[in-house]
Amino acid sequence: MENQINLTCFEIEGLNNEKNVSLTFDNNLRILLGENGTGKTTILTILYYVLSRKFHNLYNIEFSKIHLKLSTNQTITLDKEWFTLEGNENAYKYYKYIEEELTKEELDYALEIVYGNGTMEQFKTNFLHKLRVRNVSMMRIRRYISELKTILRENNSDRYSEDILKVDKQIKEIFNKEILYFPTYRRIEDDLSKLGISLNDDNISEKYGIINFGMNDVQEIFDGIKNDIKDESLTSYSNVTGNMIKHLIYPNKKQNLLEFDNAILENKELLEIVLDRFGKDLNKEDKRYIFSLINTDDIFKDEYKSLNFYLKNLIRNYMGYKKRDDSIKEFARICTKYLVNKEVVFNEGNGEISILNLKKNKIELNHLSSGEKQIVSILAQVFLNFNDDFIILFDEPELSLSIEWQEMLLPDIIDTGKCSLLLAVTHSPFIFDNKLDSYAKGIEMFIEEINI
Repeated sequence: MENQINLTCFEIEGLNNEKNVSLTFDNNLRILLGENGTGKTTILTILYYVLSRKFHNLYNIEFSKIHLKLSTNQTITLDKEWFTLEGNENAYKYYKYIEEELTKEELDYALEIVYGNGTMEQFKTNFLHKLRVRNVSMMRIRRYISELKTILRENNSDRYSEDILKVDKQIKEIFNKEILYFPTYRRIEDDLSKLGISLNDDNISEKYGIINFGMNDVQEIFDGIKNDIKDESLTSYSNVTGNMIKHLIYPNKKQNLLEFDNAILENKELLEIVLDRFGKDLNKEDKRYIFSLINTDDIFKDEYKSLNFYLKNLIRNYMGYKKRDDSIKEFARICTKYLVNKEVVFNEGNGEISILNLKKNKIELNHLSSGEKQIVSILAQVFLNFNDDFIILFDEPELSLSIEWQEMLLPDIIDTGKCSLLLAVTHSPFIFDNKLDSYAKGIEMFIEEINI
């Protein structure tokens, strides 16, 4: 995994007043092996809070300092003293109120108001409409931010504002990537309840960066893709129609076709996708006739010049979405490796993603086994968010997975080329019984017991 700046070591001093942690990374990758109760999940959770810049969640965790050591020899340090002064319990309460109400973007700016030079006026300008859509009271948010800022100032905690803001900006600049945090399913409900969140709340993944293995969010992703492709088809058809009219008005004027040569029309598979998606008014006979013109090279005759122009315009519109479509096809291919007597199918014509059995009957997501649900959910988050660069934090990815699937999962994720940093904690040797074996180390290698 290539990345301009690598995390070389994650250190926690005085964790639970019992130990120091010095977790090293090789090429931004580490698989941490340990039995239950050894503290591996705590380390993963703290790293998530730090990289996601949810610093106030560190309030209830015992430690003295946290360090992020980078390949540039730079060290970013968080001091627990910043969060433990008198009055910070109330500050933490108001922070949680704000965090529960706001999206990540909104929360980032709210903390600029608390710690930096942000203003409520600018916050209102940027986010009032979005808050109204979600039925969130701007007056209540204003009060929470004001109370938090006042408490920190009255207790002299704001003297650390500059330090917190500096670290926040450093981490945001260096690790400004989407974080996919996969806690174990059995811990999700407990973790969310501690955050004051119900497991049934909408948009948990979007707001908190926490991925659960329910199927509703996966179905929403599938439906969203289908709707996007439908909308794109209408827009593309409109664009092609406009270009066609211009071509007919100015037949001798050269049009921009992105330098597509005639050979592009000979790609039958590509043209079938394009005609299915954008040529809704063409019947099967029309499409067969088009392919016959291409096969005989008649499409390049002057009498079919307008059709040639039309088809190249359709292809030009499709090429803007091809990278996304390729990611969906890769999702379908990888998922199918795991499913038993089933396959994931992507209909490139209408954008529908389906799971079919051997008889080609559609299977609802909720009818999959627990292991299949987990795999589909994880891979959907990895392949179908269309982000080229993200951080993955995994807590016991082996749960509900067969030995064969355990061996396949992390290499399949790494091979996407999208993962810039990965930490997986596990007690299963099969998770790294593959090409990642050299990245797996026992937790005891990174722990130093201390006496305080």
